[in-house]
Amino acid sequence: MKQFTYKDSLLTIYCPKLANEEAFEIAIENACAAIKVYKGKFFIEFGNEEEESIDFWEKLVEDPKRYPLGAKYLSACMERLKENEYLFEDECPLGSYVAYKLALTDKYFLPYYAELLGHWDMDHEVEEIEYISEIAEHHG
Repeated sequence: MKQFTYKDSLLTIYCPKLANEEAFEIAIENACAAIKVYKGKFFIEFGNEEEESIDFWEKLVEDPKRYPLGAKYLSACMERLKENEYLFEDECPLGSYVAYKLALTDKYFLPYYAELLGHWDMDHEVEEIEYISEIAEHHG
């Protein structure tokens, strides 16, 4: 079974139909496998035969029992950034947008977001200051 594909400037992570918890686990395993070999500068999306692009993260956070899966993905991003600190998703640091969305959703993800910040070159980032402010305002 394929886990992910690179085509043009798009990394598509195979995601089975999200009908049960096993499907979320498979999708995260596939995402972590893709991140281990990620070369940067690609858009990253989840998809399958039925849906080209799935809002995977929105569906993942619908149930707090799935939060460890999100944390697993962010940890994979951190491990990859230790090997190559200049990896980007399109023009954002690897993991930044997902970490921001997850941290905005629940405080559970704040330590992961904070740790990822240490891997990014903050002297050249544009969005992160706004993200940090939004997260702080949201959680108080």
